[in-house]
Amino acid sequence: MRDSRALGAIQLMLAVLASVVGTVLTGFFDAGRPGTLVGAGIAPLITAVFTTRGRGASRGLSIVLLTALALLLTVSGFTISDVLRDGESPVADRDGTFWKAPGSSSGSRSGNTSSLSAPDQVECKATEVHSTSDCRFGLEPAGTTTVSVSGATLDGRDQDDFRITKQCKGTLKPGTACSIRLKFTPSAEGDRSAEVIVKLPNGSRVVGLVGQGIAGSSNGCRDGFEPRRATADDNVCVTSVEHEQALQQNQAHQDEHRDRGDGSCVEGFVWREATSVDHICVTPTERDEAAQQNAKSSERSAS
Repeated sequence: MRDSRALGAIQLMLAVLASVVGTVLTGFFDAGRPGTLVGAGIAPLITAVFTTRGRGASRGLSIVLLTALALLLTVSGFTISDVLRDGESPVADRDGTFWKAPGSSSGSRSGNTSSLSAPDQVECKATEVHSTSDCRFGLEPAGTTTVSVSGATLDGRDQDDFRITKQCKGTLKPGTACSIRLKFTPSAEGDRSAEVIVKLPNGSRVVGLVGQGIAGSSNGCRDGFEPRRATADDNVCVTSVEHEQALQQNQAHQDEHRDRGDGSCVEGFVWREATSVDHICVTPTERDEAAQQNAKSSERSAS
């Protein structure tokens, strides 16, 4: 052991330095904690082969001891550094160089979300039961940090009363923002609540949703249905989805210039004829759906 110089100051310093370099390089290439640990061990092993002397079992034992000591010092140093940094790894964008640091929550719903600015709670306006209203909220980077958002999902007690209609996805650079839009359709009277889970690389950001369902004036439809309102005098009872589709068709008629200007529709579209005065241009399939809704109206009516 003494002849091999395995525990000499220079040999130990070179082995530790090699271990640190191996840690940094594997961390830079995002090899993960197991890969980083392997890199931290192989580098001093190679160094020990060239810096120790002798032959046979004594040299082999010297190489193992020198490698193990260098690895121990490196792991201890980085782990203490991670803890002092509250779990932020100094070599990669993850919480802990070799192991998950205490108190961190990478990959969980609470995650590392300090880089994203979002409201803790969004209040949708009070809405009549089975009617629909819009609500929205914005997301933006906090400070000078660039944030990657992969989308959002709904969770919570009354998640079915809310529907995401516009996602926020992509990379948000400092000074930029995007919004998440929702539809709120209370299924019952009283307080309704849910959560939007905004997905981030190292966890997620939870935004609470609250709204209130209120009793509305009688609309002439059975519970679970509402007037279609394809035109102002359209009282055909439909589902909330069919109601939204009728409004979207009205908007598409204007946005896509589906009429020729003389009251007729461009090629590929026909009058919807949901009512006698309904000249909104839709596809033949959408016209058939409106006719089917008209046929079902009597069984959906409250009277």
